[in-house]
Amino acid sequence: MNSKHVDAVVWSQKQFFSSGATLSYEARMNALSKLESAIKKHEQEIYTALNTDLGKSETESFMCEVGLVQSEISWMKKNLKKLMKRQKVKTPMSQFAADSFRSPSPYGTVLIMSPWNYPVLVSLSPMVAALAAGNTVVLKPSSYSPATSGVIQAMLEDAFPSEYVCVITGGRTENESLLQSLRKFALSLVNILCKIRITGKLSMRSIIGVFWDLSIRKRSFTEGVAMIPAVALNLRL
Repeated sequence: MNSKHVDAVVWSQKQFFSSGATLSYEARMNALSKLESAIKKHEQEIYTALNTDLGKSETESFMCEVGLVQSEISWMKKNLKKLMKRQKVKTPMSQFAADSFRSPSPYGTVLIMSPWNYPVLVSLSPMVAALAAGNTVVLKPSSYSPATSGVIQAMLEDAFPSEYVCVITGGRTENESLLQSLRKFALSLVNILCKIRITGKLSMRSIIGVFWDLSIRKRSFTEGVAMIPAVALNLRL
């Protein structure tokens, strides 16, 4: 996949996000339910692929990968409404007459680049968080676990349109194309930031969140994205 194709994918996702189709509670719950159903539908294929790539047994695959993702989805569905609520915060004395709150909002488009050693867990667990937060997702699974990456791609393409969730497989060439594409959008954002001094406005929908998950996991809640696992690289472009 060349950089032009990657640019087109990212642009279509930004347009889809800007339509507001991912933002409502119902849309987020529907996305989580679709992912949950897709995992159940392709569960045996996932086990076979993990055995082919990494020699994992079905029991190990469930305990260390598939079961953890399913647990993450269940937890998220139970707590999503609470996570979406505004959170009251203390008002500084200098603004004593005001009412202060923190309102979680999505980044827009999230890139997940996952390693080979836990290819299901570190691909789909961050995706659970990203979809629950109302984002669109570009997933780049590892080329060193090709069977599992292929199953994940087929599973997600069956469940989601590409403007919502897109899987890009391949090796270093595709990695470079993705990062080059994001750099282009980063340069576009620099132009937007320069205009802030004039307009005083910046839409969060102009920002792409990049998450590089290297299997360092910790539940946390951040402004912008709800329940994101800790990541090795987080570029708020």
